[in-house]
Amino acid sequence: MKLNTVAEKAQTLLLKETAGDSPCAVLLSNGVDSNSLVASLIRNGRKPLAVSFRLNGWESTDWLGAKRVAEKLNLEFIDIQLPTDIETIFKDVEYAIKTLHLKKKANIECAVPLKYALDKVFELGIKDVYSGLGADGQYAESRKAHIAVRKDKAENNAEWLEAFRAKYYSQENPACTKTMRLYFESKGGRLIMPYLNPEFLEVYRGVTHNEMHKPIVKMPIRIAFPEMAEWKPGNRNTNLQLGDSKIAKNYEQLLNSSYNLHNYKAVIGIYNSIGRGEL
Repeated sequence: MKLNTVAEKAQTLLLKETAGDSPCAVLLSNGVDSNSLVASLIRNGRKPLAVSFRLNGWESTDWLGAKRVAEKLNLEFIDIQLPTDIETIFKDVEYAIKTLHLKKKANIECAVPLKYALDKVFELGIKDVYSGLGADGQYAESRKAHIAVRKDKAENNAEWLEAFRAKYYSQENPACTKTMRLYFESKGGRLIMPYLNPEFLEVYRGVTHNEMHKPIVKMPIRIAFPEMAEWKPGNRNTNLQLGDSKIAKNYEQLLNSSYNLHNYKAVIGIYNSIGRGEL
């Protein structure tokens, strides 16, 4: 499989997904996925707002990377500072569990920052928001996926990656994509996630895990949009609440609060208490 051909097809699909003339925003990080959406939009003659979040008072690698790209491309940069006080943290988690009906720790801790970003964008009058949410399923790029690839010795097995991809997107709510789409739609907006387009399954058919990620992660998209090399997106994949974002750590403040009724050692215990109606 020649990656140049794959890259050309991926580029065509992303350009189709980002075509339009409405005011728009991109949820931007230091990652390849969101940067590729910026590249696509700019190639389509659009100038999106660049939106990125961080903990109040902390400049994470993702946020710094997003800010750098926005400045380089002369895009308006919207800085979302997430609260760190315990009462707001609890109310946000409670909303994610009781109103958004989320149960998994990762989904809860991803949904809250995304909600802040979407609310701010809508407040600014932007109804079309682009996100790379869910893109990692195309590449088996999570830590768990990498372990599975090595365990199955499937680095050069394209069928393994295709099966992984099909299973990932058969989930009801992969990477919280359904929840956040419905949330923004309820406000009157559109959360557009191009990497969820099922046509990608055909674009990447026959590509192995090694081809996807060597010499650098997500090679097809890097080839498709070579201008990104100058922006220097990250070479490693990190979930938005992990890495040096300190977002997951922020929620752990609940462990040392009166909300920890049963002296749990892990914050998921408190989340389950909320779900059971104990809090």
